[in-house]
Amino acid sequence: MSMIDVRVAVLIVAYKGSEFLPDCLSSIAAADSTDICVETFVLDNASPDDSGEVVRNLFPDVHVIPSEINLGFAEGNNYLWRHVESVRSWDYIYLLNQDTIVDSSFLTEAIECMNRHPECGAVQSLLMLHPETDRINTSGNRLHYLGFGLPTRYREMAVGVLNDEIIDYPSGAAVLLRASFIRENGLFDGTLFMYLEDAELGWRCHLLGYPPWLCFSSIVFHKYSFTSTMRSYQYLERNRWWLLATHYRLATLIVLSPAITVMEFGQIVYAIQNGLLAGKWNSLKGFFAPGFFLPMLQSRRRIQSTRKVGDREIVRRWSGEIKSPHLSGWIVRWIANPILTLWHCVACFVVRW
Repeated sequence: MSMIDVRVAVLIVAYKGSEFLPDCLSSIAAADSTDICVETFVLDNASPDDSGEVVRNLFPDVHVIPSEINLGFAEGNNYLWRHVESVRSWDYIYLLNQDTIVDSSFLTEAIECMNRHPECGAVQSLLMLHPETDRINTSGNRLHYLGFGLPTRYREMAVGVLNDEIIDYPSGAAVLLRASFIRENGLFDGTLFMYLEDAELGWRCHLLGYPPWLCFSSIVFHKYSFTSTMRSYQYLERNRWWLLATHYRLATLIVLSPAITVMEFGQIVYAIQNGLLAGKWNSLKGFFAPGFFLPMLQSRRRIQSTRKVGDREIVRRWSGEIKSPHLSGWIVRWIANPILTLWHCVACFVVRW
């Protein structure tokens, strides 16, 4: 397929984005994509600010799709995808955070990477920090075997010529996806609302035999700010349990149960130490709520019936260590990681299915 025949829809979910969207959309307009049919769609996700009006006034060629309620990042992107599919057929969709600025060749490089690896379903661009544009935000993400999502090469300098590489999962902040893969297998699970929805997608890509890749030559700058709040902790913990419950086979969960139990005690201690105990409790209530638990069971049946890759390969690929600049205390380093790494070694030996 020549570039001139390629159709790409860029999807941006906007929430309180009026300060970010002008830079983001200006960079897309200035990108070198003259040989590609590119259209940009912005979801005004019931934003309390004037995000939608800012886009309409400054970027009349950008499609603004309103939502009367906040759908979250996961279902917000699903909503946009359903809309763009009703407009015309696409070869790719590119998911982009509102707080990003794209490099001029971000899209052409990502598409060329996708063409080099026809077996993949997703290609993440290299996310660099902004304004520290010489340092990496994430070069793809690692999955811990207990469901934690961990950035790679965070704050490292981007030096030398780096090759494409398979990653555990792509960041939803800047990722190109085959439209054919999404039509067949779906985009995000909207039940997750936000956090770890990209980890779920990457895990599912591996299970289906379409591993995601990172393209080092496709660059996007991210105005990244780490915030650890009770609200995010609640979603992270609830959705982490969702990942384990839906993607592992039952026998694997039984093998991992000692490590899962140890981690639960550790999470309770962490929550107490950081004033997040209410968030931990809310995550458990949310997990077992009928509106979450029953759709989770449906997702589990669907994923287990369509998977093509066994847990033996998955467990061996995922990390046994928690390596994160945001979780580097002595408890993690000297207690949690040795115990979890040991059990990961046991699981890698025991899991044969």
